[in-house]
Amino acid sequence: MKTYNPELYGFKWADEDGPRFQLEPQGYRGYIEARPVRQLNVRK
Repeated sequence: MKTYNPELYGFKWADEDGPRFQLEPQGYRGYIEARPVRQLNVRK
């Protein structure tokens, strides 16, 4: 999560907009973390 850049896909981190949560770790995948994002203004 520290090295992931959502701006490559037209979004930016928006931690102040909503909660952050983690799903229970499973032996085959570890844990999954979710963070809120906000869409960047894209010119069309």
